[in-house]
Amino acid sequence: MHYDDIANAKQNPMPGVVINRPNGPDVYKGVPKDYVGEDVNPSNFLSVLRGDSVFAHLVAFPHKYLYAKELAETLITMHKNNRFAKLVFYMEACHSADPYTAAWLYDSEHKDLTKETLQEQYNFIEMVINKSVDHKIQHSHQYGDLSIAKLPVSQFLGSKKPPQALNIALEPKDNCDAIPSQDVFIHIKQKQISSTNDINEKQRYLSELSDVLKGRQYVDKVLYEYIENSETIHCQYYRHKLVGRVQPLITEYEGHYDRHR
Repeated sequence: MHYDDIANAKQNPMPGVVINRPNGPDVYKGVPKDYVGEDVNPSNFLSVLRGDSVFAHLVAFPHKYLYAKELAETLITMHKNNRFAKLVFYMEACHSADPYTAAWLYDSEHKDLTKETLQEQYNFIEMVINKSVDHKIQHSHQYGDLSIAKLPVSQFLGSKKPPQALNIALEPKDNCDAIPSQDVFIHIKQKQISSTNDINEKQRYLSELSDVLKGRQYVDKVLYEYIENSETIHCQYYRHKLVGRVQPLITEYEGHYDRHR
């Protein structure tokens, strides 16, 4: 599934080319795309999961939400009905998500996946992303039946060997310039404002940035008032996050789903 909104975007200084790291190669040409544009949505994603043996990497959807309840129900149903022999699910769910994806993709490009195990790839990911971003620590986690972690990555990603020239030692790089995922839009607008010499563009970027910042202030105010005046268990937890009153974390898939649908 590939939304495909980068290569030919007007903001891309190199149309038709996508580079995912400084001085890196074009990673767009030849990439298979079974689902693009509006077909990249939670409904199609859940349908794909109900297939055979599965490797899934979930980042996000462009316009719609996939709720934890829906995903959990699909995975449970697949398991009960023996719809897969083994399933590996990589999910971005951290404060700074891109380093996670960059780590496992980079590792997969540079290692012999017929020899490297899932556990070894996880160890590399953990070493790279467990860094401080905006004074917060990102932690990688493993869940489920970890006995399959001893299997080679190639069982899930294929056995194509990387070019010999890429068989080099990998060292994690300092994430000193990592941007919290929720602040990426703000960072981009600030860059655009400082880099353009077109007064109309600058005014448009300033207006877009101002709208987002004002929206954040409004949402923060509403949420603070709502949580401060609510006595439900899940709101007590979030009240602690805002004002420091400790309550146990409760996972309420049903409540979250019902409130947001």
